[in-house]
Amino acid sequence: MLTQLSRTDLTPDERKFNENMLAAYDGPGGILTDYARFDIEVEEVLSGKVEKLISVTWGNSTFGEPKEMDAGPFLFGLIWPSSQLPPLRGPSATVVRSRQPHSLTVLQAPCAAPFIFKSESKEALEVRERLRAN
Repeated sequence: MLTQLSRTDLTPDERKFNENMLAAYDGPGGILTDYARFDIEVEEVLSGKVEKLISVTWGNSTFGEPKEMDAGPFLFGLIWPSSQLPPLRGPSATVVRSRQPHSLTVLQAPCAAPFIFKSESKEALEVRERLRAN
């Protein structure tokens, strides 16, 4: 269950630097290196181990972070920023280093939707089936 979503903007100096460097990537929700940080009350873990309340980040560079989200519960795919696993990093993708390297982050390949599904959605049920099969 999502308990809080707060957008975490850069400092004015950081933002100005990035606006100058990444002007071509400017989008409707902010610039490429803005991110959101929120808490999740964990009801179920499909893989790995986490506490009952975790703080995660989401750097939704392609579409910008929403100001708020629909009511949950949700199925989140999370990853450690230092992981060598996906999100896929294609040769043309720009992937900015996480500003919160010790927090799990929402799994999202560049130019793709985030790994956030309504808990009872078709996609979430398919993820559960695939994980059970492995």
